[in-house]
This record gives sequence, structure tokens and C-alpha cells, in this order.
Amino acid sequence: MLRLNTVRIKIGNTQFFKILISAIIIIIVIKRGNIKIGDVLIIFKRIPPLVFIAAFAGFAFLMFLKSIRWNRLVSSMGFQLGIKETYVAYLSAFAVGIITPGRLGELSKAVWLINKYKIDFSPAFRTVISDRIYDLYFLICFGIVGLINIFSFYKEWVWLPQLLFILILMYLIILIGKKIITFLNLKNTKTNKIKIFILQIYSDFSLPSSALNFLITIFSYFVFFSICHLLINVLGISINFIQTSFIISCLSLVLLLPISIAGFGPREMSLVYLLGLYGVSQETALAFSLSQFLTFYFFGGILGVLMLWFTPISYENMKLRKYKIWHGIEA
Repeated sequence: MLRLNTVRIKIGNTQFFKILISAIIIIIVIKRGNIKIGDVLIIFKRIPPLVFIAAFAGFAFLMFLKSIRWNRLVSSMGFQLGIKETYVAYLSAFAVGIITPGRLGELSKAVWLINKYKIDFSPAFRTVISDRIYDLYFLICFGIVGLINIFSFYKEWVWLPQLLFILILMYLIILIGKKIITFLNLKNTKTNKIKIFILQIYSDFSLPSSALNFLITIFSYFVFFSICHLLINVLGISINFIQTSFIISCLSLVLLLPISIAGFGPREMSLVYLLGLYGVSQETALAFSLSQFLTFYFFGGILGVLMLWFTPISYENMKLRKYKIWHGIEA
């Protein structure tokens, strides 16, 4: 119990430093750019309510697509769940991820499977990890292409063969990693369990069975980029869809760093810099950042909280599960 309390203190300290870092970065962005908050709000008000409604509907559809992928992962392990159930759980997990420290949002999906369907911890946790890896795989590959093209001047559509090459290269690297792990001779019981768990995760990405999951991932990012492009266009930013996609993918890579609260600070700094490369004013970049926050975190969070009424999840249970993972009690 004492060790669990120590973990709670560490989580609390981490959250404090994240809030501090977010505040410092935002202050630096505003002060160095001589940005007037009033001007940001004036630009932000250009967005009609109907656009926010469309963006919010797009977010709901985006989460529906991702919940279908997660449902397929759960079904592949022999557990049949309804699409509606997994959709509600996915939205709930998103809300939990916003209002709680650490990666408890992701973990809550596993806890939901364990509590409601009595699924063992290992397969439940595996579905969450695999679901997240699909996103990371595409995001890293597309983000690399985005970085190449944002800071270089290639002809239109050259990015497509670049993306195909990097997707194939990354997949080959993953296969090589699997071969290496397979040949590892681990005598320690705990490390051998981890090896088996990792190999099970690899099986979730075997072709052709995983092809549909990859297509769902690509389409979900198309929806995500489309929402962002809609908001960008309404603000009068003159960049095309591909440029928007590159900027948002690079931004998403930055936000993978666990150094802030809900991306505050790094998101604003990154958008000011990346959109500035296309001649966009700092105030307009911050207005877009605010619109993105409202669409995905505020409105999306509200929808997720409403879904929590249908899928109540114990916060203490999640913290205990996370504590056990950290200390190798469950693998």
C-alpha cells in the first residue's frame, strides 16, 4: 500500500510539472510573438457555429471508425462484442484520458473488458496496445513524409511514393524485430511472459488478416485531417489538403511527447512555427489551435463524459492496474 501511495505522489508531481511546462511554453509564445489575445479571439469568431457542428460530427465519426478497429481486435481473440458497446467504451476512454493523469484513458478500455466481460488482463491489455500501434504506425510514417515535404520543395504527389516506401520499410523493420525476439532464449519466467505477450501483439499485424485494420486506420486519419482542413479553410488560411495533413501529422508527433496537459503549449508553439512557414500570422495559428482544442478535447470530452454514464469505470481500479503493470505483477 505504501508503494502504491508513492506511485500516486509521483503521478501528482508529474501532472504538476506538465501544467507548469504548458504554462511556460504558452507564455513564451505569447510574449516573444507580441501576440494580442483579443486579436486571436476576433479571428476565432470567424468560425460559424455550423462549421463546429460539422467538425464535431466528423469527430464522432472518427471515433466510430476507431472503435470498429478495436472491435475487430477484440473479436479476433474470440470475444464477440457489439459495435455500439465498443463505440461507447471508446468515447468513454477518450474522456478518461483527458481528465486523468498518465495513460489511464487507454487502460480504461482494458479495465472495461475485464470488468464487464471477464476477459483476462493479458488479452484485454493486448487489444489496447495493438489498437494504439495501428495509429502510431501510420502517424510516424506519414509524419516522416510530412517533415520531408514541409522543409523541402518536391513536385505535387511525390509524397505518395515516399509514403509507400516508408510504410513498407517500417513494416520490414517490424518483421525483423519479430524474428529477433522469436530467437531470444529467455530463461527468466517474467521476461519470457513479456516475450510471449509481444509476439502475440505481432500476430495482430499479420497480413492479410490485418489489411482491413490498416485501411480503417488510413481512412480515420483522412477524416481527422479533413476536420482540421475544414477549420483551417474557414479561418482563411490558404493551404491545400495535403499541406494541412503534413502539418497536423507533424504536430501529432510532437504531441506524443508526454510533457504537457492536453497538448497545451507544444501544440501552440508547433502551429505558430509550422503555419508560419506558409505565411500564416501567429494570431491566426493560435485561433486554429483554439478551434482544434474545442472540437477534439472540449466537445469530444463532453461526449465522452456522457458515454461514461453507460460505461462506469472505477478510477481507483485503473490506478491499481497501472501500478501492477509498472511493477510487473501482470504481464
